[in-house]
Amino acid sequence: MNRGEAMSKLLLDEHPILILPQLASSIGLNESIILQQVHYWIQQNTKKGRNHHDGYYWTYNTFDEWEKQFPFWSGRTIKRNFKKLEERNLLVIGDYNKKSYDRTKWYRIDYKTLETIHSIHSDKVTLCNVTDWHNGEGQNGTMDSDRMAPTIPETNTEINSETNYIYTLFNHWNSQGIIKHRELTAARKSATNARLKTYTKEELMNAVTNYKSILDSEDYYWTYKWTYEQFMKPGNVERFTDEADPFSNFKKRGQKEGAPYQSLEDKYDPEVDSF
Repeated sequence: MNRGEAMSKLLLDEHPILILPQLASSIGLNESIILQQVHYWIQQNTKKGRNHHDGYYWTYNTFDEWEKQFPFWSGRTIKRNFKKLEERNLLVIGDYNKKSYDRTKWYRIDYKTLETIHSIHSDKVTLCNVTDWHNGEGQNGTMDSDRMAPTIPETNTEINSETNYIYTLFNHWNSQGIIKHRELTAARKSATNARLKTYTKEELMNAVTNYKSILDSEDYYWTYKWTYEQFMKPGNVERFTDEADPFSNFKKRGQKEGAPYQSLEDKYDPEVDSF
C-alpha cells in the first residue's frame, strides 16, 4: 500500500451534512456541534421508535461516552458546553434510568427555543459543508448500523469565526477602560485564541466585564490591573469567569466574622501570582 492509499483512510466520500453558521454565532461554535450531535441521535431514536418518554424522543450517554464522540475536546470542555446548553434551555434534562443510583442524563432539544434563536439571526442564512465521521459503540447502537455525523465546520469558516471573536474580545476589553491597547498584536491574538479553545466568546466577555466591575467597586479587595495579554493567561482569566463566582471570592471579608482585613498588597504579588 502506498502512502496515498494510506492517507485516503482519513477522508470520507459520503455526502456531508449541513449546519447553519448563524446558529454557531448565536450560541457558540462548540455548543452548536454538541446540539447537532444530540439532534442526530434523537432522529435516530425517532426512526427506530426507541427512548420515547412523556411524548418526546430522548438520547442519553455518560460523559465518558460523550468524550468518545468528541475526542478533540477535553472532558471539562464537554461538560461546560452541555451546561451552557442546559442553562439556555436548549437542552432539556430527563431521568428515565431504570436503576435509582444511575445518574446518567437524558437529553432532548427544546426546538421552540432553537427556533427563537434562529429567528433572531435569520438575516442572510448561509450553509457550510461539514464532514462525516465514524464513532465506536454507544448506548444508541453500534456505528456499523447507525452512522454519526457531528457538525465540524470547514476550516475557512472556523478560522473566520475565531478571527471575529478575537477582535470582538479585544474591542470589548478596550471598551472597559482597564488598560487600553492601540494594537492587537500577535501575542494578544495568540493569548485570546488559546483561551477560546477552553471558553466561549460569551464566557470570556463576561469574565472581562466581571473583572472591570470588581476593579471599580470598593466592595472587593482586588485592585491590580493586568494588561490584556496578562488577563488572558489561563490562571488569571479563570478567576473571573462566572463559573468561578468572583463576586464572592473577591469580596472583602476582613469582615469575615471579625477577622482582620488583609490588603491585596499583602497577599498578592503580580509577578509571582500571575500565571
